[in-house]
Amino acid sequence: MSAQESLSDWNDRESEKDKHRGERKSEDDVAQQLQEQEELSEKDNSNESNNSDDKSNSATTGNMLQGNYINTVLFGPGPKASKKKESNGTILAILGLGTAKASAKMFNNNTWYNLEAGRSYSQKYYGNKYQSAEDISAAKGLSRNVSRGLKVFGFGIGLWSQYNILSDNKMSTGQKEIETGSNFISTFGGVYGAAWGIGWEVGRTITQIPWYRQNIRPLLQDLQGIPRDEVPKSSTEFDKYYQ
Repeated sequence: MSAQESLSDWNDRESEKDKHRGERKSEDDVAQQLQEQEELSEKDNSNESNNSDDKSNSATTGNMLQGNYINTVLFGPGPKASKKKESNGTILAILGLGTAKASAKMFNNNTWYNLEAGRSYSQKYYGNKYQSAEDISAAKGLSRNVSRGLKVFGFGIGLWSQYNILSDNKMSTGQKEIETGSNFISTFGGVYGAAWGIGWEVGRTITQIPWYRQNIRPLLQDLQGIPRDEVPKSSTEFDKYYQ
């Protein structure tokens, strides 16, 4: 065999080896790309799963908070609510309403109450031949001061109610927020706000009646899609929950 033929055979073998190397390299590249795609796909699926879990948890938390608020407003607090505090709340609401009405009676934009005469006068009344303008001005000033004092007393009732709300360890944070909002309306809403407070306390009293909690509260919770927290659907022995 000549040197030229040997060189030609060697070149052919090297070319064949290069071809095989290129094929193996191409296969390795394809395998690596597939592996990278699988890793990216797994990572995306993991992120989607985490996001889904986060959304599910957020939705569950939101539903629980919504349920707590609706339970408090529509159905009243739980069965462990203190009857003493309920009674105190009703008394404070009645005092608040009485104070607001008395303050408005003593002095308002249209009339004022003359304590000495025992009757109300228009704000446009400045006296007559039996009452001098000076006497009317002094009596009106007294009525105005009494009205302001009653307002301050009403604000004090509101502050005391707020203290009772914040110091009640049986209330959740959501319940305290709702009670604070109602107390704000009662304290600064004048006569109508005080009437709101009376209605709020009457509603609270109604929601603590055993018959209401046994028969009405579970139905309202079902209508609102809120899980029952006292009387299960399958139970007909309601009395055992209130022993």
